[in-house]
Amino acid sequence: YPDAYNFYLITSIDQLKRVLNIGFKTIAFDTETTGLNNDKAMMVGYSFCYDGKNAFYVPVNHAPYIDENGVEKDDSLGEEAVRLFYERLESTMYILTFNQRYDVRVFERYDSIENYTEERYNHKYDMSKFIDKLIDVQALIFDADTNVPYPNLKGSEEKFLGWRGASFKETLGDVENFHYLKPSECYTYAATDALGTYLLGQKFWYYYQDEPAQLTRYPKSKYPNLMHSGELDTKFLYPLMLM
Repeated sequence: YPDAYNFYLITSIDQLKRVLNIGFKTIAFDTETTGLNNDKAMMVGYSFCYDGKNAFYVPVNHAPYIDENGVEKDDSLGEEAVRLFYERLESTMYILTFNQRYDVRVFERYDSIENYTEERYNHKYDMSKFIDKLIDVQALIFDADTNVPYPNLKGSEEKFLGWRGASFKETLGDVENFHYLKPSECYTYAATDALGTYLLGQKFWYYYQDEPAQLTRYPKSKYPNLMHSGELDTKFLYPLMLM
């Protein structure tokens, strides 16, 4: 890391459509927002990775800025970028997140900047219909190592993948929140979150379906409707998020 991977900033809706049209079945995604409270934070952008090699950042709602020529620029792609990604999720087999209760809630609460309010929970992008394919990698890591009661993404990347990317504080600098960064200043940081989620998901997939203690007594071939604990843990998270 980072030389073995490719990080891309999506700069147009057409480019986003081309990437989303690639025939992948598993995707990891992560959101960047204006704060840590997922009942109040507004989505600034999202990142995704579909192969453990290429990771992308999509700016949705960054603040306009003045470029070196004195011209005001707005690199945000707006709600269409959210809609296109949501529609693409419908045709994926597995959706990986890290701390699903945050990112899924932010995604469901998304609204255009003109209509956004902190008080309203908007189900325009209802993630409940993906409950059978939403997998929280954070939960799988906890199943693997319960000595860490609340695994975080950066710490898990360092411990299990062997890299340490830029921290949130290093990326933000003196800026108030992600909204005020230029997409070109933060896309590698953001895309790394999706990449890390994807690679950690691969590494801990064992704990989603193939836990040996349960397989010995209750093999899937004999008990096709049995839900292993890793599977059950991830399915609990969506209803818990709504409580």
